[in-house]
Amino acid sequence: MTKINLHFTGSMFGLGAAVDDIDSLQAINRHKKRKDGKSFIVLLSRLEDLWEYVKFDAKLEDFLSKFWAGELTVILPCVELPHLCLDGFVGFRVPSDRHLRGLLQNGAVVSTSVNCSGESAMQDYEQIVDRCGDWFDEDWVPAGVMKAKGIPSTVVKIDEGRLLCVREGAVDIGLVQEVWDAIR
Repeated sequence: MTKINLHFTGSMFGLGAAVDDIDSLQAINRHKKRKDGKSFIVLLSRLEDLWEYVKFDAKLEDFLSKFWAGELTVILPCVELPHLCLDGFVGFRVPSDRHLRGLLQNGAVVSTSVNCSGESAMQDYEQIVDRCGDWFDEDWVPAGVMKAKGIPSTVVKIDEGRLLCVREGAVDIGLVQEVWDAIR
C-alpha cells in the first residue's frame, strides 16, 4: 500500500513519500510517467537533519544556514540513500513553508513536482485535486493555499568544494555564489 502525500513547499506543490518508502516512490514515477533514474529531492524539517544523510561539514553548515529554510536545493554527495542517488549525489532542501516543516519533523520526505513527465508543474490546487487526486493518499496542503507561485527552487550541486548551478530559480545564483565564495 502506498502512502503518497500532496504538499506545498512555500512556492510549489509537490508529491512526496517517506525516504525509505520504495513502493510509493515507484508509484509516483508511474503516475508521472517518469523513467527510473530521474532525481527526487529530500525535504528536511531543519538543517541539522541533513547530517543524518551526509558527512558533517562546518563550512557547508554555515553556507546552508544563510539560505535554509528557503528555496535553495543543494545536491550533495550521499551514500546513505542509494535508492535516491544519481551518480552518488542527492538533492536536499529545508522548505520555506512552516506547516510542511512541522510535518517533516516526523521524518524526511522525498519530493517531486506535480505533473506528468515533460509537462509544466501544476500550480492550481483545485486542478491538482481534480486531475491527480488519485495520485496521493494524504493531503498536507494548508487550508487556504490555492495557487503556487510557480517559481521553482534554485538548484546547485556541490562537488569537491565547487558550487555548480544546475537551475536558477527563486534564489539569485549570483548571491548563492557570493556567499559560497565568502565561506570557502
